[in-house]
Amino acid sequence: MQIIPPAVLDVDAIVPQCLDNQYTSDAVLDRMLAQKAGFKHPGIARLRLEETHSEFIRSLLYASTVVVNRAYLVNSGYLVRELGRRKSAIPDLIRSRAIIPFLGKEKALSERTGYAQNQKALEIITRFEEKGEFENSLCLRFSPDDSANQQQMQRLGANFRRFSKDLDSVANDTGVLPSLARQLYSQLSPGEKALPEVPAEVLLQFEKHLRAVCSYAQQHSSVLEREKKEFGRQHIYERFFITEGEKSPGNVAEGLFRPEMQQPALRMVKKLIDLKYNANLPDMLGRYTLTPANLPGRSVLPFETPVQGVSTGHVLKRLIEFKGHIMDRQPGVLPRLRRLALDRVLEIRKLDEWERFRQSQDALLRSGPDEILRTFDKYQKHLRGFQKRLGRWALENAPETIERGRQFATAFDLAVEAGLITMFISLAPHAAVAEVGIAGLATSTLIDMTKGKIIERLRDSGVAETFRGITVKLLVRAQNTAQLWWDRDHTFQLELMRNNEVIHRRELVEMLQEIQHDSRLASAAGLQTAEQSSQ
Repeated sequence: MQIIPPAVLDVDAIVPQCLDNQYTSDAVLDRMLAQKAGFKHPGIARLRLEETHSEFIRSLLYASTVVVNRAYLVNSGYLVRELGRRKSAIPDLIRSRAIIPFLGKEKALSERTGYAQNQKALEIITRFEEKGEFENSLCLRFSPDDSANQQQMQRLGANFRRFSKDLDSVANDTGVLPSLARQLYSQLSPGEKALPEVPAEVLLQFEKHLRAVCSYAQQHSSVLEREKKEFGRQHIYERFFITEGEKSPGNVAEGLFRPEMQQPALRMVKKLIDLKYNANLPDMLGRYTLTPANLPGRSVLPFETPVQGVSTGHVLKRLIEFKGHIMDRQPGVLPRLRRLALDRVLEIRKLDEWERFRQSQDALLRSGPDEILRTFDKYQKHLRGFQKRLGRWALENAPETIERGRQFATAFDLAVEAGLITMFISLAPHAAVAEVGIAGLATSTLIDMTKGKIIERLRDSGVAETFRGITVKLLVRAQNTAQLWWDRDHTFQLELMRNNEVIHRRELVEMLQEIQHDSRLASAAGLQTAEQSSQ
């Protein structure tokens, strides 16, 4: 296998969060707590495998490359199951470079290490290597040089420890804490509705738990350092989330959560800890993490990636110009991903329409402000082309994945995040075009950007004077045309740009004032074009 550095990865390479052994949706965790059951309960195990499968398949369909931590290959219940199938799809996916394993300290997939590993999975991987199944495949390391690689691996763990030991700074920030709590409290998909308010008692408990975790991380990490051990997420789970006792470490692996996890505030802390844990690797690779539905997005964490030399305002203004021109008038069917076998993924990735979509996504993510309209035009065209071809492929080759009466149209929105301000801007014509949630304010409201209410809210004295960084994401949604709900199997987001500079509130207001003016012009032009077409 050839070892490559992060710089060689495709620009849309992602690290899926679903392979984390602690990945559990709110719905499944609710059921676990109600039944006092852990991960080994047959019903719970089945539901978790289904959720992981759907997220993993989506990653493989909508990204050029999926980076899989080598540790997950030998201890993820889902991947171990897939490796053990009579005709496993994993070697084909690795050989085709749809999957690129990430090696930490290892130099081969079958290398034995000190952490927990499934012996059956190791034996299967060893047999694959002996048969030459992984020849000409790629593996990822921070560096081919052992010393440089070791330094980066140490930094990976240090990032999480630093975050855990600094949680009191979040608890002390009266501007950030309410908005962060609201995003963690929300059970909604981004942009569907206004974010719900967090009850005062829940916010108070959330702050209290953050301080407790911070204090524990500071004290316990010092104790472990003297013993030449490292503090990690496992210790937080044992202390705050998992049933206590002599078998506490094993209880983490088995998902035996304490009854107190029914408290919303403690669940919110778990989401935050899991997000940081899973964002560590993609942050250091300079790539993306695919956030599952109902979990907080990467933007609630501090930025750790390099600054992109892109003008945020220019990008937004150019995309707003496209408002009114994006409408999918030909809805089609889409497969349910939990019913799609992993070994069918390569068939789909060989479709001409998938390759055109992949190339257009690469071009979009690489484009500068002056190219973004042209590349976005091609991107949305080829994405729709791929989705419609995917529907036809499923009808012909996997009809069990299609549900009758369900047709989907594709819609596009922007998510603009500045600090913990979030604005959702619809690119569809004649829609309420923005939703705004602002740190320190009590409400989120659906508003029309052309009426200037976003700017009124940004001028409110409760909003912070400065923000560190702006992120612009493109939200791609598959909308059920009958019931008007989003199908999460085929809804995902692309990060178009991230700027790490300190931005003053007045600069954000000025930028939005310019966009507001352009939005009025774009809406008028879109309406005029529609009227001309109907004549």
